[in-house]
Amino acid sequence: MKNAASMAIGPPLSERSAPGSCFQRRRGFGSTPMTSHSRFTARVLLMPNPPNTQHFQGVPPAANGGVETRTPLDTPVLLVIEVKTDGVFLFRFSTERRCVGDTWHRSVDEAKSQAEFEFNELTSVWKVVPEQTDDVFSFGFAD
Repeated sequence: MKNAASMAIGPPLSERSAPGSCFQRRRGFGSTPMTSHSRFTARVLLMPNPPNTQHFQGVPPAANGGVETRTPLDTPVLLVIEVKTDGVFLFRFSTERRCVGDTWHRSVDEAKSQAEFEFNELTSVWKVVPEQTDDVFSFGFAD
């Protein structure tokens, strides 16, 4: 998990390319250049009760002598899939625009399947994010 406090959406992409940021303006996957369809977004319409997964910040108990020191991350309201050079990432964002979980995937379809599993298909339809869009959070909530 990345440090959720340092991963707000909203600033221009040029300001989000520091290590630990959710988004970077890298395009492509391996040697195949990606089109502008390398980011997707969907809203979480309803959380399953109980949730199918829980994301945490911190070291897992198995790597910490069996002691639970992790803290649960906030409930996501927006999902973003981004294709990067090192894989496809499914990011989850809270109402405060903070990254509250991320997972790595081999393909966009695999990332979408993970989202369907986590949220029981209780998400909006995936929208392609135009490449020139800097505020992915606002785009994700625009009708």
